[in-house]
Amino acid sequence: MLLADRGIAADQLVVTAGLHLPSTAQELADRLNEFSGGRHRWVGGHLDVDPPLQQGQLGALCENGSWAVLLVPTKLREGHWVVVDDVSEDGTAAVRDPVGASYRMPVEELLHLMRYMVVVLEIGEVS
Repeated sequence: MLLADRGIAADQLVVTAGLHLPSTAQELADRLNEFSGGRHRWVGGHLDVDPPLQQGQLGALCENGSWAVLLVPTKLREGHWVVVDDVSEDGTAAVRDPVGASYRMPVEELLHLMRYMVVVLEIGEVS
């Protein structure tokens, strides 16, 4: 999904083949870099901010286009990666789930479910 957003044709099943799911942020970023052909540089890891993250900080992550975040639903040990397209002033985020669902969710809910693990384009790259 992140690759397609940047005009890179790659089958999602091929991209994720061999990754333990949910993968770490760095594993996912490395895999995206393999398929980016040097056009983009992805980085993944833990956001270095003190919780709670603010809506404006989430919006800043959208500056280079869509990005991925690991969501872990309450009472579950493992989560899954979703793509965030934007964070609106109305307090919602546009989310695409790799299983096919697209929806808007309240930023408060996103902040509650995320574990501060993200994959984004490296600063200075263009989407």
